[in-house]
Amino acid sequence: IKESGKRALIIVCVGTNKETVGSIYRDLAKLKIEADIFDYFENAYVFAEDSFEMNQKKYMLYEHSYNCGYADSRMTERCVELALAKIYIETCKGDITEVGAVTPYYFEEEKVKDIIDPTDVHVRVNYKKSLFDCDLRGKNVLSISTVEHIGLGDYGLAENWNVIDAIEKIVNESKTCMITAP
Repeated sequence: IKESGKRALIIVCVGTNKETVGSIYRDLAKLKIEADIFDYFENAYVFAEDSFEMNQKKYMLYEHSYNCGYADSRMTERCVELALAKIYIETCKGDITEVGAVTPYYFEEEKVKDIIDPTDVHVRVNYKKSLFDCDLRGKNVLSISTVEHIGLGDYGLAENWNVIDAIEKIVNESKTCMITAP
């Protein structure tokens, strides 16, 4: 990330176990990754409202019945991820390639032209293959809660790649990118 000149936004959603959260921060420090970090559970009190604050800026939560929730009830990290994804899509210059079919389940977005997902059956998925079989050079790439599944055998996939390989591929090949992982 540092060599690419891009800045990372990391949304930490591992719960209230401070040892796990501390481990994430230590790993980032070891890798010397400069990043904006939003700790979902540290800010959980905010979700009694319909917005959250990050870097002194207020954002509206994305509310939806499917895997998000509503501000006056239980919410998941997806409400933060989709709020930031909407902003990325709106401000991104040019078409977007999505890695992992997430946005089609929440909103119809014309700028998301290509969706890469080897297992999802959504009609908008037009590349049913591995991220590693795709050329992302010069593309704007959006990936919401997808890369953490790579290399774990999730969804019946057997790949020799892992989450770090996926992030490196996206960051190194893309023109711009937004990647979230819980």
